[in-house]
Amino acid sequence: MLTRRMFIGLAGAVTGGALLWERGLARGEKPVLRKPIGEKPLICPYCATGCGMIAAVQDGKLVNLEGDPDHPINQGALCAKGQAARGFVESPYRVTKVLYRAPGSDRWEEKDWAWALDRIARLIKDTRDRGWVEVDDQGQTVRRTEAIATLGTSVGSNEEAYAMSKLFRALGIVYIEHQARICHSSTVPALGNSFGRGAMTNHPIDFKNADVILVQGGNPAEQHPLTFRWILEAKERGAKLIVVDPRFNRTASKADLFAQIRPGTDIAFMGGMIRYILENKRYDEFYVKHYTNASFLVHP
Repeated sequence: MLTRRMFIGLAGAVTGGALLWERGLARGEKPVLRKPIGEKPLICPYCATGCGMIAAVQDGKLVNLEGDPDHPINQGALCAKGQAARGFVESPYRVTKVLYRAPGSDRWEEKDWAWALDRIARLIKDTRDRGWVEVDDQGQTVRRTEAIATLGTSVGSNEEAYAMSKLFRALGIVYIEHQARICHSSTVPALGNSFGRGAMTNHPIDFKNADVILVQGGNPAEQHPLTFRWILEAKERGAKLIVVDPRFNRTASKADLFAQIRPGTDIAFMGGMIRYILENKRYDEFYVKHYTNASFLVHP
């Protein structure tokens, strides 16, 4: 007698056998469980936190983008900006063709890359020649152009930066600028004098080991969300967060002390803090003597 249980088992066996035969397993072929997808490690192109990403590519197209669980900074997490990074590739508003607007025109024209590259090269060459300086006012041979300036990017790789620098110098360009100097020009000498090096001296994760964190003129909760997670972890360990800003922002909402100063009074605020620290000796004397430029001061 064929019971219901036996019928279901028989039907499952027949169906499974048919699928195996169709996929070639009956002929001894290796099963294909999924289509081959290449995974490439990336760094998020947005803020300076530098979160790791994994891009899945199939047939030359991006099919998935997610946080890298092995990356030490974000540990697989991505903020809203990082999660939306696929829009760089998939956005319907992404410009995929060369657009040219002639002088005085009110509309864009589509051009091919060959035309665009030739025009860029011609404009650079003509401008370079018009502004070429062979000899300066002192009679020294300089061979440079003062009519072209360059502005670098903070998201280029070391190799890209090296290649661009070589190109600009080969053209005789002397105004080689970088956007980081504009937004960090004051931090380089300050960090150099204070910590011995004009660049960030610690990893974002190191925020979790801090006892006190001072945020002034920034909003890492929104600007650097995956860095701010380590600040929040420091708070969970008992650290104090001080925020100095004219606005009450999301970072300030997590502060233990919010100093809401007037716009434009940052220097006065910092000067007052420095004076209080010096007058009351609220500084680490050993650190100041051995790791800052204090030892070079004459009659401080």
